This record gives sequence, C-alpha cells and structure tokens, in this order.
Amino acid sequence: MSNNPYNQAKTTGELTKQVASALIDRRLRLTTAESCTGGSLAAALCAEADTAAFYDIGLITFSDRAKQKLLGVNASTLEKYSAVSRQTVEEMSTGALARFRGGYQHCY
Repeated sequence: MSNNPYNQAKTTGELTKQVASALIDRRLRLTTAESCTGGSLAAALCAEADTAAFYDIGLITFSDRAKQKLLGVNASTLEKYSAVSRQTVEEMSTGALARFRGGYQHCY
C-alpha cells in the first residue's frame, strides 16, 4: 500500500495507527475539533494503543453556539458561509490551537 494518507484503500484502523505512530515518533500531540463527524475521528484515535502519548483534547462542537463559545467561531462566519464551510473549519482550527495549545505542538 501507498504511504499516501489519502489512499482510500486503507482502513480507518490502518490510518489511525499510521497517524499515532508518526505523532509519537515526532513527539507531537494532537487536538481535534469535530462537528458533523460527531466524534468519530476522536473515537478512532482513542482506539489506538498509547493514545495518551499523542492525543490531548477532542472537542465535538455540533451546534453553532458550541462552535462560538468553545472555539471562538464568529457568528458572522456561520451566518454568511454556514457551519459546514471551509471558513468555519478554519476558524474552528484557529480557535482550538489558540485555546488548547498548552505548551504542546498540535496538528489538525
């Protein structure tokens, strides 16, 4: 199989093992901010061995209110572009990084 993480021939388990291994090897920690995925990314990552060695925080901000309160997404962004837009995802990522960096390097 290819080392390309976007290779859809890989199972979710194979991909999460690859991500976990890469994060541990590089001594990086991961924070996730999910919405319509409903925590499925966090669940897959938490199924890996040594999750605490690479995974810090997982947020599921399904409602617009949660996105605003926990991640600092602007109401105007949600109104103009919708909750499932690239613009909203960028603000979610920026907000998660700003709020939960905690001295660790994070990936999204």
